[in-house]
Amino acid sequence: MEVDEIELFVQTVLVFLAAFLGIPTGFWLQHWIESRNLQEEKKQLLRLLENNLDDNLRLLNQIETQLTPTYTIYYSLNLSIWPNIVERISILDDWNFIEKIQKAYYELAHLERKIDKQFDLAFLPVPQHVTYPQLQADVAGMRGQLVSNGILPHVKSIRELILELLKDINAKKIELKSKEK
Repeated sequence: MEVDEIELFVQTVLVFLAAFLGIPTGFWLQHWIESRNLQEEKKQLLRLLENNLDDNLRLLNQIETQLTPTYTIYYSLNLSIWPNIVERISILDDWNFIEKIQKAYYELAHLERKIDKQFDLAFLPVPQHVTYPQLQADVAGMRGQLVSNGILPHVKSIRELILELLKDINAKKIELKSKEK
């Protein structure tokens, strides 16, 4: 073999080595970067959920202590993040966990509708006429029943659901931390 042939052979071997080692290494590196980004996105989503559920838990406690058949709530729950996360929760890869999240936000939205209804009943324009005292009593009774039999028991069940979900979120956060190592 001549020197040119040896150089050509060495160059060819080096090109094949670079291709066979470089391409898989590049794919592995790209996969590693994407998985790290996905892990970070999962952590951010869990933090967002945790903060929002903590906020709603505080509001549930406030509703339970303040709401009576004669007291009206003027504030609502914090459901503002739901439209932003509904498309993103699939990255959590645990369908039971995702189902719990969806159920919690469904129940919060359901409670929100009940709270709106109690507000409407509290300020329903009932004619102040001597022939309408029964109507006024009926509206007050409907509101009292909604508060006593609808809202307050619902608050308790949602609180339990959220507390369980917060435990699951903490477990997921620990799981993600262990995968980082």
